[in-house]
Amino acid sequence: MTGWDHKALLKAQEELDPSGEKSVVIDLDVRSAESIQDAVRQFRRHFDRLDGLINNAGLLGESDGLTTTEWPELDELIETNVQGPLRVIRAFLPYLHKGSDTCIINLSSGMGASDSLHADYGPYRFSKYAINGLTRQLAEELREEAIAVHAVCPGWVRTDMGGASAPRSIHKGAETPVWLAVTPGLTTGKFWRDKAIIPW
Repeated sequence: MTGWDHKALLKAQEELDPSGEKSVVIDLDVRSAESIQDAVRQFRRHFDRLDGLINNAGLLGESDGLTTTEWPELDELIETNVQGPLRVIRAFLPYLHKGSDTCIINLSSGMGASDSLHADYGPYRFSKYAINGLTRQLAEELREEAIAVHAVCPGWVRTDMGGASAPRSIHKGAETPVWLAVTPGLTTGKFWRDKAIIPW
């Protein structure tokens, strides 16, 4: 269990694994190469293989378009939503067990689907369009190693980013990513929502 907010990680661990016997909390900031490498070192102290990897880091940003968003904000958003997941995948790839039960899951959004590109939230839509492309490309590159790669739209979820008015609970948002992680034999390189394939 990884993330940049240590207190939030401990809270999640307490809810999911009160005894702490089945999980390990590892601090990880996807924007920092040093943090990622440190997370790999911490991982290796406890495990020698990884059966699945879920990339869930994300920033929404402001509602401006690509042509008006200031470069520092755009850089941070792309670094978090696109480059960060790729860095994490590359760092942990040597430990992913090669086989039909192994998968990489990238959290995306319906806002990044081709038919959902609109003028508002341009950088966020662009970044999710990019993570979908990354998913499809990695699915091809890792096909021979039998590592499935999926993109998932969790829906509008009540998180810090989604806000309190979002219609979906965190548990509902996590349902499909968890299902993908434990269901072998699914077609690689697809975009999922509510356990069903949706258009890119």
